[in-house]
Amino acid sequence: MKKKLVILGIILIVLIALTILFIPGILGQKRLEENAKERIVEQDDGSKINTSEEFSEVKKSGKIEVRNIQVKYDYGLTIFTGEAYNISDSRSGLTDIILHILDENGKELNKFEGMLPELDPGEMIYMNYSLDMEIPLAYDLKVEVHEHELTNDLDTNETPIQDEVEEIDAEENIE
Repeated sequence: MKKKLVILGIILIVLIALTILFIPGILGQKRLEENAKERIVEQDDGSKINTSEEFSEVKKSGKIEVRNIQVKYDYGLTIFTGEAYNISDSRSGLTDIILHILDENGKELNKFEGMLPELDPGEMIYMNYSLDMEIPLAYDLKVEVHEHELTNDLDTNETPIQDEVEEIDAEENIE
């Protein structure tokens, strides 16, 4: 009899501990989902716009500044649009850009990876990236850039690829 009471007590303690551990997580997830529903506005065409105020903030990384961010959900896609500016005093090289999609707690939900062309100082390019999934819990973005070295010599306007083509042409003319 005593043994059954001890086993029953242990089971009860385990159940209480599991409840204490999992209930806050479940409630926190529900809160995130409710907040996300408030941020998402359905348009006349059936698409949805995420109106998180965090997207209206300017994001900076290295020489690149991202502005006028909009996140739209349409036909099962998450579509990110925005403007990328070279905010430095020098021309940027070809740049990998990674947009980390974060929830309200700063947890990464997914990421967009893209490429920006070389940009002159102050130059802007429109960005348009999409993922084949909807991410309704998106709340904020973190921008990360990795710049490649410039691909051309600004004095001669020759690229390494052009140099190779000229060498190949010269060899063909010799034969």
